[in-house]
Amino acid sequence: MKIGQFFKKMVGGSMILAALACPVFNSCADFGTDIEGLKGEIADLEDRVEALEQKLNTDLAALQALLQGQIDAINGEIDGINGDIADLLGKVNGLVTIKECKQNANGEYELTLSDGTKFTVYPKFEQDYKGIVTTVTLDGEVYWAIFDETGAPKPITDAEGNLIPVVEAVPQTMKGDDGFFYVSFDGGQTWEPTGVTEPCVFSGVEVVYTDYYTDEQEAADPEWNVETPMYVVLTLADGNTITVSLDGAATFLFASNYGGLISSQYIPEGSTTAISVQATNISDWVKEVPAGWKVVEDTKYLKEYGQAEFHVTAPTAEAIATGMAVAEGNLKVLAVAEGGKSITATVKLTTLPFTSFTAGKGNINVEMNSGLGGYLVGISKAAEYDPEAILAELKPIVEYVPADPYDWSDMAWSPWYVEENTTPLDDNYFDSSVQDYPIADLKLTEELVEGEQYVVWAVGLNYWYIDWLNSGYSVGSIVSAQYLNASIELDPEQTVVTFNDIQINVQFKGVENFFGFFADGSYSTPTLQEIADDVNNQYLAYDEYLTVSWENGNFTGSPIELVNSYYTIEPDTKYYLWLVPRVEGKTEYSASDIYYYEWTTEGYLPGGKAVVTAGEPVLDFKKITVDLSAENAAYIYYSFFDPEMLSTIADKQAYLLESGYRKVGASATVSQANIAPGTTKTLIALAIDEYGCYGDVFQQDYTTKTMEYAAATVTAELQGTPSVTGLVKLSCDAEVETYYYWYGETSAWQWTNASYFGGSAEAASAFIALTPNSYLLTAVAPANIPADGIEMSDLVIASPTVFVVSAKLTDGTFTKATVVEFTPALNLGNFVYATDDNGNENAAWAAAKPTVTYNIEQVGDFTTVSWSVEVPAGFTAKTSCFSEEYLTNSPTAKDKVSFILSYPYIDTFDVVAGETYYNHYASKGYHIYTVICDAEGNYYETFVETLDIKGGFGV
Repeated sequence: MKIGQFFKKMVGGSMILAALACPVFNSCADFGTDIEGLKGEIADLEDRVEALEQKLNTDLAALQALLQGQIDAINGEIDGINGDIADLLGKVNGLVTIKECKQNANGEYELTLSDGTKFTVYPKFEQDYKGIVTTVTLDGEVYWAIFDETGAPKPITDAEGNLIPVVEAVPQTMKGDDGFFYVSFDGGQTWEPTGVTEPCVFSGVEVVYTDYYTDEQEAADPEWNVETPMYVVLTLADGNTITVSLDGAATFLFASNYGGLISSQYIPEGSTTAISVQATNISDWVKEVPAGWKVVEDTKYLKEYGQAEFHVTAPTAEAIATGMAVAEGNLKVLAVAEGGKSITATVKLTTLPFTSFTAGKGNINVEMNSGLGGYLVGISKAAEYDPEAILAELKPIVEYVPADPYDWSDMAWSPWYVEENTTPLDDNYFDSSVQDYPIADLKLTEELVEGEQYVVWAVGLNYWYIDWLNSGYSVGSIVSAQYLNASIELDPEQTVVTFNDIQINVQFKGVENFFGFFADGSYSTPTLQEIADDVNNQYLAYDEYLTVSWENGNFTGSPIELVNSYYTIEPDTKYYLWLVPRVEGKTEYSASDIYYYEWTTEGYLPGGKAVVTAGEPVLDFKKITVDLSAENAAYIYYSFFDPEMLSTIADKQAYLLESGYRKVGASATVSQANIAPGTTKTLIALAIDEYGCYGDVFQQDYTTKTMEYAAATVTAELQGTPSVTGLVKLSCDAEVETYYYWYGETSAWQWTNASYFGGSAEAASAFIALTPNSYLLTAVAPANIPADGIEMSDLVIASPTVFVVSAKLTDGTFTKATVVEFTPALNLGNFVYATDDNGNENAAWAAAKPTVTYNIEQVGDFTTVSWSVEVPAGFTAKTSCFSEEYLTNSPTAKDKVSFILSYPYIDTFDVVAGETYYNHYASKGYHIYTVICDAEGNYYETFVETLDIKGGFGV
């Protein structure tokens, strides 16, 4: 059912939910006059208007919360029930309840909603009026509206013309200078006039009580026969009402027969169990039952005692096996309280006695479902485990019923009565879930063998009761878990953690293979369940495990080495290690199988004595190399700086420890490459001694070798204005052996990167002179240069470009690089603009204008534009259809033509008479652009055919 249908039911078929205002002030029970009496300190008109505005805004917030609760109830809770809910829809009034409803002596009600909203309602009035704020329901959505002068609801729209859903806005009010109230639905940005001077929202309150007792019963015993307040009926300004439940006045809960709420209920296959229900002040409900299960409701004590029973029958094993039924599923109930609040309750029905059963690290963990009478636990060697034999052995013991109920002497087994030595399972009975219960505490038939594989099993006990003479247990299902009698013991006394190392001692007992991982846990550490998931999904899936190969299973050393990890130890850092013994044949591991350890290394401290010294540097044209050493150092930290930048570092020690490069050991060779010749760099360094303490900072300046260039100069002359191609003539005032050149966009990495041309003539000079054989450079002998110059190709129109060249002279020296910067541009000839300087259309442009015919077809999100173009005789043209946003960075008419003709991501078509062109992915903002050219090569301003496309893909 749509939301709109639901609201129609609420208000008796009207599509309008609530009119919220009245135009005459005293029609709201002399509201304006009462403010002075109710508040006491409002003495003038200004205060009165401010108080009225505040109250209206609070009331509208309360109304919005109530409407939000109604919509959430329908979209959320009711949608979760697949049963027959048609009769319930008209009864549900939302999720929001009234937390408190207090009436003062003067008749006003102070109400607090469950979401914290507070508001006051004044005594009910009887008066004709016209409201101002209302809602309308369109296509199942509820939107805000106001009444127009005819009394009809007018939906409100935002700045883009969109309707405003109730769930997205809280109306605000204010009084204008004209004396009328205005309403805003967008947080006060715009205001709608109402034409009303004295509005109000809620006009009355009625609290509805239970009707358990007659007036005579109440009068006879007023202390006990007290009616319970159930719900509140709020009257709106137009007379419509909203019914809201009082918080806590109604309940619907699934409960255990022994008391307390339950979330799951175990029922043996094919048997029936009664589940208690506590339901107070509930008028109706619907339920959803898992496939193959049956539920019969017993409500004979519901009205009088608030108690009911759901008699639930579980499917048979055969039905589950064939897929006709499910072994477990949720029983869901949607109940409706008096007053309309929806209440949901869920209990998991299951034929499985245990939610989980695991064995690991010497312990068992059992979580049983509610309804199980208890369970027996045992352990068998893996090769000897026979579940059918175990059940056959237990049945005559557990299910034994004495012939004489008064004679307990021959009672073989009972959870509450055990004769000594009757069965090895006497001490292995549990009537509740256990966590980390030691397997060693179980009554065992023989000692467990280290390294032996076992199966730990549990048998559920189904308790049945007819009367005290006919009650007892029956043996239920058996569950099992693979168990390796083994352990991993880490000796904390032999584990040493320092600033740069973790040394552990681990003893593997009975373990041959294991899973494990060591990692940095500074930012996040996995939960045990996440580790178990990784083992199951990754390690187990690919059978990736480690082998214990140390003598007697004893390992001493770094956890990195233990698990073949790639981590290095950092100071003041958290690390974790997890280990899981591998159990042969085990297909799923749990959190209880995981051995987990965690450490934090020590941080660095000041006061170190290790001093850094430097050897003789190796200085190249573009590289500095220095040997550093520090006696008894564990680490050396270093960094190179521009000298002028070093003064910005207030604490050099802190900087090096946080951002410097680190070398391990007492000596290191450090270097800085890609430096321009003749550049000075400052090296700073410090050492960390063997105790994790840092000493003073070493500081030294070093300067790269200076390049020497020939005095000759290379001249590079552009021939005309390059477009997609261009010519450059080279010459030199000395005899040249070889020219080396490169060209490209100034934004290209080859030009900007310091390892190559470095973005300047100086850096480019050194790069060419030092690496003339680089794959980036083109070498050409003077004799091989064409007469008209070196040709540049694939230039990018309108993109700044650079041509750089240096020459190797016949004496073996290099010249400095010559750099020519230019921007490729199309040759547009004598460009013809559409208008002259006075804004009049140019006759030449008018004579060249094409005729464009087009068609727009929209199918769903896709819009296809088809078009054809006719150009006057003597002209050629290119045409395209694209978004106007492409031309944002092309401000002039010439820029636009150049962009259209050169941009690689715009598809342009040569105009051919009678040909049709297509763009299948057009959308809002797309137009047809045609660029015209005459026979002399002169281009004309772009002709634009504007398209009116409403939407399109992605809009």
